Amino acid sequence: MGLIKATSDSVTEVLADQWKEYFYCDSLPSTVLIKKGLSSGPTNIDNIIANGSIIAVNQGQCALIIEDGKIIDIVSEQGKFVWDSSTSPSIFTGNLKDSVRESFVEVMKRIQFNGNTGKDQRIYFVNLKLIENNLFGTQMPVAFRFVDASINADFDLHIQCRGRFSYQIVNPIKFFSNITGNVEEVYYTSDIFEQLRAEFMSSFYNVISSISSIGMRPSELLRYTNIIVEQMNKDMKESWINLRGIELISIAFESINLLEEEQRLLTNLQEKKSYSHYDVALGHFNQARGDALKMAASNENGNILAFAGMDMAMNKGEGLISTLEKKQDSNYNSVELRLQQLELLKGKISQEAYDKKLYEILNDI
Repeated sequence: MGLIKATSDSVTEVLADQWKEYFYCDSLPSTVLIKKGLSSGPTNIDNIIANGSIIAVNQGQCALIIEDGKIIDIVSEQGKFVWDSSTSPSIFTGNLKDSVRESFVEVMKRIQFNGNTGKDQRIYFVNLKLIENNLFGTQMPVAFRFVDASINADFDLHIQCRGRFSYQIVNPIKFFSNITGNVEEVYYTSDIFEQLRAEFMSSFYNVISSISSIGMRPSELLRYTNIIVEQMNKDMKESWINLRGIELISIAFESINLLEEEQRLLTNLQEKKSYSHYDVALGHFNQARGDALKMAASNENGNILAFAGMDMAMNKGEGLISTLEKKQDSNYNSVELRLQQLELLKGKISQEAYDKKLYEILNDI
């Protein structure tokens, strides 16, 4: 028993015979993973495929021929095929991976073919298109190693993510054999989604913790989505690919957030680092001094006290400002002096040595 790819002439001949059946399945929506094929022929005999019947397969579909609960043929190529009970299985696997053909051979080892009509024959159409827009989110924060050399930070943070992922049935034989079996009519994505999402999140936690160990910012995860998908497929190989015949295809992050208290800590460290630069610190003090003058001038009932208090604070601050300015001047003067000295050596040393020394001086600014 097997399928023969139909030419236009053979299709015409078959359709001309009123006793032949025509099995067809409309385009499967993303909410449906498997649907039982129904005959539009005149015989209308439930669960029997008449010899010579036409099976039409649309793009993005795979047709499984089932006899007494076992797969006896498969076709995932687009087109029309004639069912011939006298031939051997044809195995039209199309663009599916070689593992699908190997799975079919494994199943066939347990089946004896004698050309007789089985007691129960069915056709199931499997959705091979991407199943997209599957929502996910971290209920518990994920441990994330945070590294930022600019502020000498290397410690664990905790992030919360949400987004969407897509998956695809890549081995319909395993999906049918291990998951759906002879469903009555339709097997929906909702029938398996909660289990898939639970396993997805478990693997997601593991992979994110592993990837973060190399040291990065949380926002850099967006650059690593392909690596995350690859690592998750390895992590879920047994439960998804080998057991169910499905594969994770993509992940799209919608948000990646730090815990509120950790975000405040990080912001505080970044601010302190910015104030360690002379220019930034000096500008901050000058701005604070200007703001204090405005506040004192607007205090109608206590201008004298306000200015006196401000004066005391500013006197203490002046010492720090003066120190910053001196250090800044010293730094710039030192650089300027070194540049002048280097200029005297121009032409007397090699260009390579000159450029190297110039880079060292400018790097100290």
